[in-house]
Amino acid sequence: MIDKNSNMLRTHSENTFKESEQIKESMSINSGISEMTEKPKPADLIKIHRGLYQHWALYTGDGNVIHLAPTSEHADAGVSSVKSVVHSEATVKKEKLQDVVGNNKYHTHNVLDKQCPPLYTPDILQKAENLVGKVLPYNLETHNCEHFVTGLRYGTPKSQQVRNGFAVVAVIGLILVGFFFCVKLESKVSNCFGFVCFFFAIFICIFHILTMPN
Repeated sequence: MIDKNSNMLRTHSENTFKESEQIKESMSINSGISEMTEKPKPADLIKIHRGLYQHWALYTGDGNVIHLAPTSEHADAGVSSVKSVVHSEATVKKEKLQDVVGNNKYHTHNVLDKQCPPLYTPDILQKAENLVGKVLPYNLETHNCEHFVTGLRYGTPKSQQVRNGFAVVAVIGLILVGFFFCVKLESKVSNCFGFVCFFFAIFICIFHILTMPN
């Protein structure tokens, strides 16, 4: 009877310890700065919301991430990565997720999983680790932080953020052109051309929404 009670007590203590460790790890990662309800898994993509744009990082475990940052940016999440727009180079850094996120919200977003099967997790992590400390070319349209992490996870660099930007510019441009031809130029031909511009703007919006990854 004593041995049975001792075993029950030991099991209860072990479970309590495991729960407390899980809570500590969760607090160390999320620390009141996240929308996340689950701890990210190694090789997950982390989307960090910074106002008008998003920064991306690859989670590697133990509260660490690997991400592409401008060469002049230091490990302070308060520093805006908008500076990266004027840079032609960026450094691959391994830092604590909490330091990179700062006071911003973030969540796991494996954006292309439904379109592209992710690579083998150990291969993703090994490739990312091999790049830490290296300086890579940076271009907002073709080699940004989202291109970097999607290239690691899927083998194909893609950026939904850039796609969204191009769609917005195209729609605004078509609306302005359509408005000019419909209002400023008083002729049936110009009115028809203006309506065509409005039609294409609506078409781009619908197409973009329908083809947007979940």
